[in-house]
Amino acid sequence: MHIQNSVKRGRGRGLVALVGAVIAAPACFLPVPPVDEDPSTSSASSSGGASTDEVPTTGGESTSTGDATSTGVADTTSSSTSEAGESSTGTTEFSLPTCPYDPPGAVVTLAAGAEGDMSLQACGTNKQFTRLKLMQSTGTALPFAACSDDACSECADDMAVDLDVAVPDPFSVFGAGVVEGGCYALDMKWERPTVGDPAVCQPSTVLLRRFVDGEPLVVPSLLYRLASELGVVDEVGEFSLTAASASPGTIHCPCDGDCCEEPPGTRDVQFTIAVGGQQFMGEPLGAEQAQDLALDDEALEFAGISLVRSHVPSECAALPVHEWVFRHPVMH
Repeated sequence: MHIQNSVKRGRGRGLVALVGAVIAAPACFLPVPPVDEDPSTSSASSSGGASTDEVPTTGGESTSTGDATSTGVADTTSSSTSEAGESSTGTTEFSLPTCPYDPPGAVVTLAAGAEGDMSLQACGTNKQFTRLKLMQSTGTALPFAACSDDACSECADDMAVDLDVAVPDPFSVFGAGVVEGGCYALDMKWERPTVGDPAVCQPSTVLLRRFVDGEPLVVPSLLYRLASELGVVDEVGEFSLTAASASPGTIHCPCDGDCCEEPPGTRDVQFTIAVGGQQFMGEPLGAEQAQDLALDDEALEFAGISLVRSHVPSECAALPVHEWVFRHPVMH
């Protein structure tokens, strides 16, 4: 196993670094001063279970449903959002989100030539586009031209494929492997049912591989994934990325009834990258965190993984949400 990474928190919680040494010493979270809590609301938060390295949930009056399904689960329902503040040590302090927990996710769109908008497809659809030349790289939009040769030197501007993978701030979606003028192959799957029509799906997998001299690079430039469960393995040639359940997260919410198969709340995820027979395992990530993971013993090559969302909703009919972005390489 090879471990060298840094972990950052996303959304309104700022960035908190986790730095680990290679093999010799385990990584540890930097301590974060606790957020002061209103004494009138402290009783609910004190029953939330074991302490964690996350910033405590605060800011708002807690309520309890009294249902049997919520026994032993800390209900942190709040109608207000706490502001960030700076402590006497200079550390920026944020409150974690409260229940109902519903963070923003990525928005993936695709348009191709005469077919137009292809963002939604029948569930189970797979599409592959090859010999794509990236015309420019601005923000999250990736406009490609379709080419007739493996080197992507003869391309037709009117045969365009437009991809956009927009993730919430402050997560990065692309690494240094996405470059203007590069030659790529794009594979996409639609397996995530939409809320209004279970037969229509939104993109669940986006795989972008760069080609150099007509040959694909071993490690993909981009792998976006939206899954309803963990234990997911994506394999591409000699490369694989595994997302496994690590532990319950730090946010626990009540079930809207007695219908929940799993306790609602966040989930921690452990990612393992395999390249050419070697495995590189990261530290478990909490929801809305990101890490950079070394892919060699000398820590010269890094990949980035952002766990955009990972939680089980309180709503009975809602599917679990596990969403991440892999990008390669990232510069250090």
